[in-house]
Amino acid sequence: MTYIPLASGSSIKARLPLFRSEDGGRTWRPGASLRYVDHESLVVDTTDGRFHGRVYIHGTSFPRTTTSVWRTGLALYTSVDRGLTFDQRIERVSLGRQTVGGPGNGVVLSDGRWL
Repeated sequence: MTYIPLASGSSIKARLPLFRSEDGGRTWRPGASLRYVDHESLVVDTTDGRFHGRVYIHGTSFPRTTTSVWRTGLALYTSVDRGLTFDQRIERVSLGRQTVGGPGNGVVLSDGRWL
């Protein structure tokens, strides 16, 4: 299974549409469409562990506070059904003048732990 995340839309309402292939990339079909994250990283757990098939997407998010101040944060999406659907986004937001840079690539360890 292969996934391609592509960003689309304005910077405020941007989406992260996913396309999936189950034949090694010969054909593609639309998958989920998630709220945009920058510097996204997508990894799939291919181990034989208890999280086998789980999909993780994380990246930098840009939430606005209730007083309309832009912040940066780290957002994580997870899927337990091989990317057909995704759970609600988990987000950790920086406070004050701190910022979150590009979080880097994710990795699934041989025991199924996601880093």
